[in-house]
Amino acid sequence: MQLESNAMTGERDSFDRGAILARRALLISSALASFQCSTTPPATTDDGATVVTLPTADSAAPGSASVATSALPPTDVARLPSWKEALAKGPSREVPNTLPPAVRQMLENLNRGFEALDKSVQPLWEAGDGLCDPKLPECRAAWRALGVHLINAHETTRQWNSRLCGGSSEPPAIVARQAKQRAFLSQRLDEVEAHWSKLASAFGPLAEQEWQKHVSKSKVVAPMPCLSCMAPRAWTVPLVVKFSSDSAALDASAKQDVSNVLQQFKTQKSPLEVWGIALTSEKDATTLAKKRAEAVRDEMVRGGYDKAMLEVVAIGAGLNETDGAPRVEFMMKGKPFP
Repeated sequence: MQLESNAMTGERDSFDRGAILARRALLISSALASFQCSTTPPATTDDGATVVTLPTADSAAPGSASVATSALPPTDVARLPSWKEALAKGPSREVPNTLPPAVRQMLENLNRGFEALDKSVQPLWEAGDGLCDPKLPECRAAWRALGVHLINAHETTRQWNSRLCGGSSEPPAIVARQAKQRAFLSQRLDEVEAHWSKLASAFGPLAEQEWQKHVSKSKVVAPMPCLSCMAPRAWTVPLVVKFSSDSAALDASAKQDVSNVLQQFKTQKSPLEVWGIALTSEKDATTLAKKRAEAVRDEMVRGGYDKAMLEVVAIGAGLNETDGAPRVEFMMKGKPFP
């Protein structure tokens, strides 16, 4: 009886031990399956022990994305055109040889400023290839570098747009060219900032929040210094006299324009430069531009302005082609516009 009891106890212990091992294997298998590591039922050895095989990286369930794959940019965010293509759509920066040397110098100086803006926006425009999810540690360095480019572009644009000393020392046609170029490059900056914001938001709210930290930093404006400004050679007079094409005659509208200039300066009689401007499409543009300036000068003299205070400057063609209007402009010499 004792031997039989011992045998039964041994069988029961062996059964209990196998059941425990089986339950443990089931728990492990369930846990691994919940992580999509394996869906294969556990195998057993001849003695009833369960064999648990841990999956390799290649045995992951189909459709499961690795970190590297999930970090790739979304395909539905369109790429920007090349920087060269973007600039090609901008206003003209041509400096015609027909213009007087002093005016060509003004335009060349203006173009150097535009080139500085180009160089500040271009790296931001071209820096995004391969950007991955900004909330991931391995991706943040690239987005930080992009944020530095954004800060630099905003700072350069603010410096270019600000006039610490106030006023303007360029004629209206050059001021208009400058304003068009500023507006164009500012639009490109807004466009590229919106593009990267869209890409970041495509990775989800946390990724967008990470990028917006850099955007916020770029909006911070540093205190502007106080400067002692030197008086320029001349100041802009925001008044023009417009002419018909191929004509130097003052029609009723042009005479009213001259009257407006006289009204503005009738009390102080400041020295004025009278700039005659033509279009490249007009015949003998330089001569025509001079005749226009002389016609305006003579009309102002008839209105009581001292002829000695008026200097005719024949600009010729090529300064304000985009406006398409022959004209006379004014620069006030010696002191700022009141």
